[in-house]
Amino acid sequence: MEFILLIFSVFAAIVPYFFLILFIWWLDRNEREPFGYVISSLVWGGVGAIFIGIVFSLLLLLPATFIFGNDLADLMGTIIFAPITEEIAKGIIIIILLNSLQFDNATDGFVYGAASGLGFAMTENFLYFSQAIGNVQGWLILVFLRTLFTGVMHMTTSAIFGAIVGYVKYNKSTAKKIFMPIIGLGIGMVIHSIWNITAVAQGTSKEGYPLVIGIIMLMIALAIIFVLFLLSISHEKTIIIKYLTEEAKTGLLPENHINYIANFSQRKRRGWFDSRDRGAYIDAAVHLAFRHDQLFHAGNPKKIEILKADIEKLRTKIREILIKNR
Repeated sequence: MEFILLIFSVFAAIVPYFFLILFIWWLDRNEREPFGYVISSLVWGGVGAIFIGIVFSLLLLLPATFIFGNDLADLMGTIIFAPITEEIAKGIIIIILLNSLQFDNATDGFVYGAASGLGFAMTENFLYFSQAIGNVQGWLILVFLRTLFTGVMHMTTSAIFGAIVGYVKYNKSTAKKIFMPIIGLGIGMVIHSIWNITAVAQGTSKEGYPLVIGIIMLMIALAIIFVLFLLSISHEKTIIIKYLTEEAKTGLLPENHINYIANFSQRKRRGWFDSRDRGAYIDAAVHLAFRHDQLFHAGNPKKIEILKADIEKLRTKIREILIKNR
């Protein structure tokens, strides 16, 4: 039975979150991130972030144990060291991907952050599940709680950081580009710490109140960040319509195409564009709109030149596709 539960632990740790990140990626329908980037974030969370989190937690725990003793040091490790080291470790992939032109805005940061958090949760959950295989009932309860709540906590905290990094990527204010991500990281650490505090309190309480409080707070945080994610997607549509309308006035593309490009449900309708080139046309048009918005907000001269060059490349690509489909 233990071997069977060990196998089930692998599936329980990986499958639910893999489908969850697929769903989040699917929701980003205006301009989906390259799936390879999403998988890279997932793998980073499950391997790189886990390794860094463990190593640096231990480095902090050793002197704390020497100074405060085992019990207090263990408590500090759970509610202080783990939130700090794990949130930083999960967020590293966001910084690595930041210079990519594929990383456009808050929506993209949310997706990459969520992927890193879920990757971390996959590995962490497997480690916990595999240690509980001696008791079927205990294993089932652990799988239920960690899958529904602890893993979602990791996703939420990393998504907050990623979304804020994406939001300020092209901001003119250097102060905002520095301090807002730090604030986002801090918010993630606080949420993580509060969740761990409720878990510790639940372990010493005969009542279920600490866990219930933790779940309620986590669900509120998740709901807020998810609503912001949907609002960011809606804002992307506004950007697409605004800047493609401006481009249509210059004659770059037909104005009647804008509705199809800006509305995901309309994109695959027959008759408005050759299906063989439709995907490339939509992709170029959407990126063109995003580059205009990024150029409007950009303050860095080097980034401005890069964006201007990319805008011309995208215009050329759109012209070539339209000439081909006359």
